[in-house]
Amino acid sequence: MARFLSLVVWGTLTALSLAEVFTLSLGDIGKYSTSLTATPTLTGSRVLFTEPANPNDGVDIVLSDELRANIDKAIADSCKNVDSQCVESIKNLLVNPHTELEARQLVAAGAGLFALLALAIPLYEKERSQGVPVAIHIPSAQIDPAASAAQASTIAAITGSGSPLITITQKPDLASVTATKRFRERALGDQYVAMACASEQIALNSSPGGAFAELIELQGPQPAWTSPELMQALGGATTWAVAKAPTMKYSSAEAKQIISVGFMLSFIVIILKQPLSGVNWISGSELRGSMTLSPMPTTISVIPTSLVTTSTVMSTSSVFECVASCKMIGHIKSCNTKCPTATGAPIPKPTNYAVKTATIERWVVPYLPQTPLQAPVGLCIAAEDTNYPIDLFAKTYSDFCDQADQSTSDISWTVNAQGQQIARKLRRFVPRGGAADVDEYKDYSFTLWWRPVAGGSGCAESCNDAFEQLVTSDSCKQGSNKSNMASRGSIDLGCGAYSFAINSKPAAESPKSSTKCRNHPLSAPKHDANANGATSVDAAAQRWCSDNDGHALTGETGKNEVYFRWGITQLSVPNRSSFWLRASLNGDNKQGKVIKSECIAALTDSLAQCDVDKDVTHGFTASVGSIDYSLDLSGVTVDGNPPWNEKPAFPAPEFTPGKDLGGAAQSPTCYPSDAELGRKVSGVDLESAMNAFCVNGADIAGFGYHWDKMFQYPPKGQPQFYNSASTKMHLEFGAETINNGAKEPYNDMSWCK
Repeated sequence: MARFLSLVVWGTLTALSLAEVFTLSLGDIGKYSTSLTATPTLTGSRVLFTEPANPNDGVDIVLSDELRANIDKAIADSCKNVDSQCVESIKNLLVNPHTELEARQLVAAGAGLFALLALAIPLYEKERSQGVPVAIHIPSAQIDPAASAAQASTIAAITGSGSPLITITQKPDLASVTATKRFRERALGDQYVAMACASEQIALNSSPGGAFAELIELQGPQPAWTSPELMQALGGATTWAVAKAPTMKYSSAEAKQIISVGFMLSFIVIILKQPLSGVNWISGSELRGSMTLSPMPTTISVIPTSLVTTSTVMSTSSVFECVASCKMIGHIKSCNTKCPTATGAPIPKPTNYAVKTATIERWVVPYLPQTPLQAPVGLCIAAEDTNYPIDLFAKTYSDFCDQADQSTSDISWTVNAQGQQIARKLRRFVPRGGAADVDEYKDYSFTLWWRPVAGGSGCAESCNDAFEQLVTSDSCKQGSNKSNMASRGSIDLGCGAYSFAINSKPAAESPKSSTKCRNHPLSAPKHDANANGATSVDAAAQRWCSDNDGHALTGETGKNEVYFRWGITQLSVPNRSSFWLRASLNGDNKQGKVIKSECIAALTDSLAQCDVDKDVTHGFTASVGSIDYSLDLSGVTVDGNPPWNEKPAFPAPEFTPGKDLGGAAQSPTCYPSDAELGRKVSGVDLESAMNAFCVNGADIAGFGYHWDKMFQYPPKGQPQFYNSASTKMHLEFGAETINNGAKEPYNDMSWCK
C-alpha cells in the first residue's frame, strides 16, 4: 500500500514568521526553465513535485492545466506589478485545501517552494510572455534560501537580470477558512471521538518496531486548538498516551508529541476530509497561542529516504555562518541547524537562519502488524479457593496502596480483612468498628508486596488499578460461582510487580453422604453419551444443583422440597418416560439449605455407587445432613406430577395396569410363531410404515368389520413387499377407542381425562 509519511507544518506560516526582512536572490529567471523531456498530464487542481535526471540540479514542479488556467487568470487580475497582492493571489491557489499535492520528490522546505513559486511564476511569465509554463524548475541553490523566505514576514526579492528589488509582505495565514466554515456547521461529536481514537491508533503504531516508528522524530511546538471540544478530545487522548507511555516505551513528553502529531493528521483526514500529502496545512484560525522558532539553535526533523548532505549556508543579511548537519535515524534524518556567535562581542539580533536541505520521497509502508499494548501479566495459583469473596478483597489493600504509590523501594505488609497492619504471626485480631463481614473472616490474614524495578522512573498505573486488574483475571476467580479469591497471585506491570497471599483457616470439611440404591423398573441415562440427544442425569445434576444453590427448605407444606423433571428418550421416541431430581427434608428436620457443592457431590457419587458398570441408573437417594437428594423415575411425562405424589392424568404412563388384564394396559401381545410366514421386514421399511400411519390429527377409525378399516402399507396400487414372489406381502395398522370397539383400558379411567 503506497502512502505518504507526512511532514506536518506546525500551525500556519504566521506562527513561523519572524519580523526581519529576508533578502531572497532569485538569480537568473532563465534558469527556471524545466529540464524535463516530457511532462505528465495532470487532472484537477494538482501540483506534482518530481526530480530531474540529475538530482543535484534541483527539483521540477509540474502544474495541472486547471491550476495553470487559474494562475493565468490571477496574473491577469492581480499581477500588473509583481507585488504582495500578486504573490499572495498565486500562493493561495497553490496552497489551499482544494489543491492536491503529489510528491515524487518533495523538498522539506515545501512552504518555501510555494513562496518561491509564487514569486517565480509571474516573473517568468512576464519575461517569457508565453503564459504560465506547464513545468518550472527550481535550481538547487534556491532551495535553502526559499525555506528561510517562507518563515519571514517580509521578503526583499532580487533577480539577476537587473530588475528592481521587489518587496513582498506575506499574509499571516495561507490557508483558506472555507474548510473551517464547513467544519463549524457539522455535527462533530462523533468525529471528535474518531479523532481521539485515530490519534491513539497512530501512537500505537508509532511504538519502536511499529509501522510508523519514525513519527517520533517529528519534533515541534504543540499547538492549542481554538475549539474547546477539540481541546477536550485532545486532552483525553493525551491522558491515555501518558498513562500508556511506559508500555509503548516512550517518555511522557514523547507520548504527548506523538498524540499531537496524530491529532493534527486526524483533523485533516476526518474533519477537513482531505487526503494526506507531503505538506499538510491547518488554518491558523483553528489554532491559538504563539509558536515561534528560536534561531539559535533550531532543530527540525524530516522524513527522507534519499541521501541528505551536510550543508553550510551564509545569510545575505548577517555575518554569521549557520551550519546544518543531519544524521540517519531509521527512515528519518534528524537535522540540526546552529548559528555560532563571536565571543566578546554583543550578540546582534540575527535574521532567520532555518536551513532545510532534506527531501521527502513517496514511500511504501512495509506490512507490519499493529504493535499492541502489552497488557500487564497477572496470574493466580489455580485451584486454590480461599472462600474469601472477591468483592471484599479491595478493603485489604486500600491503605497499603496509599503507601505503595509513593514508594520506589520494596514494601511488604500483613493486614487483616479491613486492611489494618498486624503482626505476621498474629492469627486473631480485633476488627475495625462497623465491619459487618469481619466476624466471618476474622481468622484470615493477607500479605501484600510491592517490588518496583530497580532504577525505574515509576509506574503509570496505580496500585489500586493493578490489584483490580489482578483480581478480575480469570485465574484469580475461584469457587463454583467464580466469586472467591485464589490464595496467591501476582501482576507484573513492567515497572514493578504487586503480589498477595491469603492465609485462612482450613475450610470446613463437607458432610459425608450416605446413598441408598433403588431398583426401579425404568432407567435413566447416566451420561450424555447414552442420552440419545436428551439430558443425562449427570448434566441435569450440575445445572439443577447450581440453579437451586442456597434454596431454603422448611417444614411448611409446599416448602419442604424442591424438584424438577427431565424427559427420557427411548427407541428414538422423546419424552417416553421421566426422571426426577429432588431435594427434601429427611427425618424430623424442619429446615435445611441446598448447597451446590454438597448437592453435586451427593448425586454424582451416587451415580457411581449405584448400577456400577452400567450406562443407566435405576434411581437412588443420598442423604447429606438434614437433606435427602434423590433420583426417581416414572412413566408420567407431565411436569408437576411426580411419582411420590402421582395423580391420574392424560397421557397415562406406558405401564399403567390394564382393567382385568393382570398387567399393563399397553403391554404388547405377540402372535404365536406358527402364524408367521417366515418373511422378514427391514427396520427401514418398518420405520417408513409407522411414520405413514402415525400422523398427528388423523382420525381413529377402529379396526372395522373383518379389519376392513385397517391402514395398509405399502398402499394399494404400489409395489408390495416381496413384489416379485407369487404371494406378495404388506403391513396393516389399526387403532380403536372405547367409542368404536375397544374395552376400557384402565380400572381408573381418570388417566384418559
